[in-house]
This record gives sequence, structure tokens and C-alpha cells, in this order.
Amino acid sequence: MQARTPALRSDMLGYDSSMPCRQTKGTPMTASEPVRSSLERLSISHDLDERMPIGEPRPHNTHIHLPPNFSAFDSVGEAVDAARAEGVVMLGVSNYYHYGVYAEFAREARAAGIYPLFGTEIICLHDNLVQAGVRINDPANPGKMYICGKGIAEFDPPNIEASRLLQTIRDKDSLRMAEMVDRLGEVFREAGFDAELDEAQVKEMVVRRHGCPTDSVYLQERHVAQAFQERMAERLSADETAGVLARAYGGPPKADPGHAVATQNEIRSRLMKAGKPGYVTETFVDFDHAYRLIVALGGIPCYPVLADGADLTASSRRRPSCSSSACAGWASHVPSSFPSATIPSSSNGMPWRCAKQAF
Repeated sequence: MQARTPALRSDMLGYDSSMPCRQTKGTPMTASEPVRSSLERLSISHDLDERMPIGEPRPHNTHIHLPPNFSAFDSVGEAVDAARAEGVVMLGVSNYYHYGVYAEFAREARAAGIYPLFGTEIICLHDNLVQAGVRINDPANPGKMYICGKGIAEFDPPNIEASRLLQTIRDKDSLRMAEMVDRLGEVFREAGFDAELDEAQVKEMVVRRHGCPTDSVYLQERHVAQAFQERMAERLSADETAGVLARAYGGPPKADPGHAVATQNEIRSRLMKAGKPGYVTETFVDFDHAYRLIVALGGIPCYPVLADGADLTASSRRRPSCSSSACAGWASHVPSSFPSATIPSSSNGMPWRCAKQAF
């Protein structure tokens, strides 16, 4: 039985809890117009207010990822359309390490009558908790923590301090992802399939899929798993793919090779995690670095509570605290937690706006 995740305390994390959450007030004068005008709107516009009586909870999702981050959506427009179809009035994006898509998001969200929120997500590591075996919000990796920055405002462009902190993270991640692509390629070659992929080619696949600039792409494990799954789907039959995966895993695949998302998840869990043949040691920054980056971006550091696969619809509609209470004993994390993109189709009935929240 999995141990319950302990409460997160400032004395465990070792940061100065007196540090202000926001570095500056107001809107950066260098921000692009869609971002600046969104940040300058300090309250929901009248057209949004009229959609619900005062005092009732407003449907919202404060945490999605948009391309070129690994995402459930192929475009900003698809995400905004899905939100509008579900009656969402506030939508927040929390991309990893690049915010170039936020201006397009602001334009499209406001055109759809949706209030745009800006955030970020950072993965960090706390050495003391690693050594103590304490899991935070990653159930499989002690000391590994996902931390969110809500309400970031100093990102278009980021200031000097934020740029410095961001570049350290980008450099560490890029080196690890390049090595992981190479290592996973070797695993599949030994299993009888040469995917002929390197880091640049995986990035190019992301660029072609989303039409984004190459310099905006920072690979995640999910991009890598997706690239290998798609290459097998292009070149092999379903039976041939099943054979390659069985040899790579050392046992038959559990996912149907015809189910792209389930296969990507299994590649990641059986080949790319700690102790698996495609794993590369993680090189995350420490908590202090992540915290300072959020502050430098003008944001509010938040601890995300996640409940992938759980149906919190009824409780979250009653009051937000119900969702918080329901999540209190869980410790699960999928960076992009939308059923159609990250978990098998059997769970696709869960409304995506309830899939991930930070309390």
C-alpha cells in the first residue's frame, strides 16, 4: 500500500516563507498587446459576469498545456474551442519553459469570451527529501516535485533574472532529452527496429505537428515516447510493432499497439522511468531555483494537487474545497492530465476541466 504523501511544509523545503510571492506589480511595458491588455484587466468583463449569477462557481480550468509543450490539444484554437463548448469562463495555461504561445492564447481566449490566465509549471528536486525517501507529488520518485506558478506577468519578454533561471533549466533538460533519445533508440535497435531518430528529428516532428518555431520546442519525455510510437506506426504493422515492443519490454505489451496514446504511455513507463533501460538520470533544478523563477516571472508559487483518472465533477461543482479534500490522500501526477491524450479511452468520460487543479 502506497504511503500517504506528507503535508508540504516550508521547513521541509528550505525556502524563506517570508519571501514575497510577487516581485513586481503592474504590467511590463514590453509585453505584447494581447498579453498586456489581458493582464491589465483586473476583473472579469461584464459579458462573463452575465453568464452566471453572482455567487455561483464559475467553470474554470487553471492548468492546461499548449503546443509546443506536450498537450492534449494540437493547437490553441482547439483548446479554446473545447473550453467554450464546456462553458468554461476562465482558462489558464501553464507551459514548461517557453511562453511564446501565450499571446496567441490571449487573443483567441478573449475573442471567445474566455478570461485568459497565465502560469508555468516547473519540475524540481529536493535532495534532502530524496535521501529521506519522501514523496511529494510524484508517486514514484522521492524528492521530485512539480511546482506551479500562477498569475505570472513578467514573461513577455522575461526579465534578466528570469531569463537566466530559465536558461539553466532549458540547458539541463536539453542535454537529458538528447541522451534519452539516443538511449531509447539503442533499446529499440536491440529489439530489432531502428527508428533512426535523434534529438533534432524529434524536435522536427513537433514542429511539423504544430507549426511552431524550432527554438520554441523543449522536449519532454512524452514527446520522445510519442516520436518512437509514431515511427513504429509509420513503418511496421500492428503485429510487427507488438513483437518489437515485447522484445524491448522483456514481455508482451499490455497496450493495444493500435492505441497510440496507450502505447506511448507504456513506452514511457516500461522503458523510460528509473531503473528501465531507456532511463537517463534526471537533472532537475532544486526547489529554491524553481521558486525564484516563479517570483522573477511575477507569479505566485503553488503546490499542485492532482487526481488523474478520478471523477471529481460532482464534488467540484458543489464547492472547490470538496475537490481539495478528496485529493488530500493522493499523490499522482501526469504533466498533461487530459483523458484523450494521456490515459486509456476507458476513462474518457471525465470532463477535462476537472482533471487538474492547484489548491
